[in-house]
This record gives sequence, structure tokens and C-alpha cells, in this order.
Amino acid sequence: MSTRNDVLNLLEIHRGESLSGGDIARQLSVSRNAVWKAVRELQKEGHQIEGVTNKGYCLSSESDVISREGIRLYLSNPDRIGGIQVFKTVDSTNNLAKQMAMAGAPHGTVIIAEAQSSGRGRKGRAFISPAGGGLYTSFLFRPALDVNQALITTAAAAVLTARTLESVKDCDITIKWVNDVFLQNKKVCGILTEAATDWESGAIDYLIIGIGINVKPSGSGFPPEVDRVAGNLFGPGETAVLRNRLAALLIDKIFDFFQELEENPKQAAKSIMAEYRQRSNVLNHRIQILGDPSLTEGLAVDIDDQGFLIVEDDQGGRHTLNSGEVSILPDWYQR
Repeated sequence: MSTRNDVLNLLEIHRGESLSGGDIARQLSVSRNAVWKAVRELQKEGHQIEGVTNKGYCLSSESDVISREGIRLYLSNPDRIGGIQVFKTVDSTNNLAKQMAMAGAPHGTVIIAEAQSSGRGRKGRAFISPAGGGLYTSFLFRPALDVNQALITTAAAAVLTARTLESVKDCDITIKWVNDVFLQNKKVCGILTEAATDWESGAIDYLIIGIGINVKPSGSGFPPEVDRVAGNLFGPGETAVLRNRLAALLIDKIFDFFQELEENPKQAAKSIMAEYRQRSNVLNHRIQILGDPSLTEGLAVDIDDQGFLIVEDDQGGRHTLNSGEVSILPDWYQR
């Protein structure tokens, strides 16, 4: 580790406390000048570190810059992670994860960015990813699963994200099929799952789960057209959870699930799908199906064990949607 990382690790461990430059230098076996330079570098990156004469350096309890050191402090089992890489800005964490996968990055690699310049949602849509307010994460796995078993991971990611958000805020999180996470009728999280397979064996070569969470309002905010449908987990005036802690909670839940999925895939899938249905905000609602000329409207009646949406048309016929996009029709439209 560099002196900068070592200093940040110490300050994170003693967040809210003052550590003298001399004490830090002795613990790290570096000069006080090296400590001073490291602190200056961290301050330039946005870490709220106060230097007080005769007291030393103190990382504010409110400082909310995402860092590998800060995340690892909250993880229940850091050793099982294939590696955590944190970036200020990337084009897309999923894009970077794919590049790393093809370069041989190990199972369990986690990529996190403060901002994305070209964040992606489903069907190539842009996912607005401003700096300072979000948590943009991609997980790279090389699971011992076939394609059919891996289908459950999209639903699982939505459920695990919902659990994570509810663990830091007293709220009810719902899921809009396929993989949008909602709070009070506004989208607070989007999920994009991508995979590469070995066509001969049908096994997964690598699986990437991208999760973008709108944690709190940022300085730039959302464009007006996005603001109508998107929200934040914490609104103006609310005390938001530290994003390092939120990242660690999400990582723990994701890794716990993958361990269960590989050990007992049937039970893991059954449990996740039961909760996915329970959290669904489309079931028992009349919906509009976008992009499917054969079925434009219907009643969402069920979600099967593969995560496919069952829709009943006006004649009582049932249709299975394995992909696509739906919109919940207003209450006055329900028949």
C-alpha cells in the first residue's frame, strides 16, 4: 500500500478522532513530512480532514468519499472479496468490469465509481450518474453455474439491494419488473446484468452485475426529464448513510447470496423468488407492455421461478414475458 492509502486507513479506523502526525508517522514508519503530503493529497480528493495544532489530523465523521479503505472496515469478511477497485470517474463500471474480465480478473472482483460519464441501463439507455450522491458498483463473478441457473441473478440483485436499502433506512422498497428498485413511486436504483457464456458447455464464463443507487442529492442533480421518475434514498435534510458503509452492506449481501447459490441453488432461487414476488409493484395491476405489438396491455398475475412475468389478456389468455419493459397504468384505468 502507498503512504496515502496507509494514512487513509488509519484515519478511517479512528474516524472522528484526532491522530498526531508523529503518531501516524511512527505507526507507518514514515516521516512526518510524508504524512503531511499524504493528508494534503487526501484533502484534494475531497476527504474532510482537519488539521489542528497540538491535536493532529481528524477525518470528519461526515466525510463521504468512497474509498477501498473505508469499505473494507465495514465488511464482515474482507478476505473473500476478489479485490475492490475504486475510481473517481469511469465511463461505465460494467464496461470496465467486462474489460477486466477479459483480461483475467478473478471471481469476486468489485468495481466502484464516484461517477460514470456514460452509465448504462437496460436497452442501452443512459443511467445518469452524478458525482457525490450515488453508489455505482459492478460485481464480476465466475460462478459454477449454467445459463438457466444464472437467470435468477437479476432478480436476486434487486432483492438484495432492497434489503440493503431497508437496513439503513426505515422504508419500504419495491421492485418494478424486471429490475428497477423503487422508493415511494420513484426509481432509486437500476440494475444491469450481463454475462458471457461458453456455447459448447453452456457454462457461464463470467457474470457482471451492475448496480447503480441514487443515495442522496448531489450538487448537479438530475435533469428535469429524469427528476420526474427518479429519486434518492435520502432526500434533502435527511442524514444519509456513509456510502462506504452502504457499499460494504451491499457487498456482504451479494457475496452471501452467491455462496448460497453455489451450495444450494434450488433453495437459494426459491427463497429469492418468493421475496421478489412479495416486493413486486406490478403484480395484480393492469400494465402496458412496451415494444410488444402482440400484447399491448394486460393484468400482471404472476412471476414464475425464472423471473418471467405472466400477463393475462382481456380474453383470459396468459402470456409469458421473458424480457421487455412494462408501465403500470394509473388506478383510474384499472378494469
